Order: sequence, then structure tokens, then C-alpha cells
Amino acid sequence: MSLEQALAANTAAVTEHNELLKKVLAAGGKSTATGTTATAGKPTTTTAKATGAKKVTEEELKKTATTFLGTKDEEERANRKIWVGKICELYGVPKLSEAPPDKWADIVRMLKQLTAGDTPPELVSEETEAGEEEDSQI
Repeated sequence: MSLEQALAANTAAVTEHNELLKKVLAAGGKSTATGTTATAGKPTTTTAKATGAKKVTEEELKKTATTFLGTKDEEERANRKIWVGKICELYGVPKLSEAPPDKWADIVRMLKQLTAGDTPPELVSEETEAGEEEDSQI
């Protein structure tokens, strides 16, 4: 992916995000599309168990994480490794597969959001500074 393509994709994602944010704020801070509600300036996310989503297996978690990290662009891969590290940090685990099984659906959702260019609400307040992350976090 060239720099121009990356900038164009990022601009489109930011524009889409801003439009969605306007709709959410116009609806009083509630979004049924993403399962999140903004309360007191801090979003909370409905868990997969509460929404009746299917249970995610460890194999699905690993496949989603491997796909997420599977980009050939080295800079993008480094950024994605940072996001995986932040998710691990969020759940206090060294590897995604060591997170509690009831959190796997949330992790898969976050990885899919990140792949689509959206930042999951749980990671909004997290710092995104580069750190040394390893592939062993899957």
C-alpha cells in the first residue's frame, strides 16, 4: 500500500467515523449499530454474552488475530502489533488466547473494528505509543 493510498483510506475512515459520531450524538449518545452507549463522556460496550452473540472459540480468536497481523506492509504490521499489545494490556494477559474465554468475542470484535479502520471504544483512552511487541501475543 502506497503512502497516498494509506492516507486516502485513513481520510475516508476518519470521515466515516465523524459522520457516525454525529449520528450517535444526535441520537443522545446511543448507537444500536455498534452496541455502545456513551455515558458521562466514557463509552461502555455491551458484551457478546448480553447481546446473545455466538460464542467465539479459541481457534476463531487465533485465526482473527493472525489475519489481523498478516499484513505484508511492515509499518502497518508494527502498528497492528501495538494494538494487539493494548488489547492484551486491557485484559491483563501476555497473549490474546490467555484472555478469559468470555472476553474472546469482544477481542474478535475489536480486531475486526481495527481492521476496518475504526478504534474500539475500549481502546480510545489507551496510549498508542510504539513498544516492543512480539508475535507470541496471539
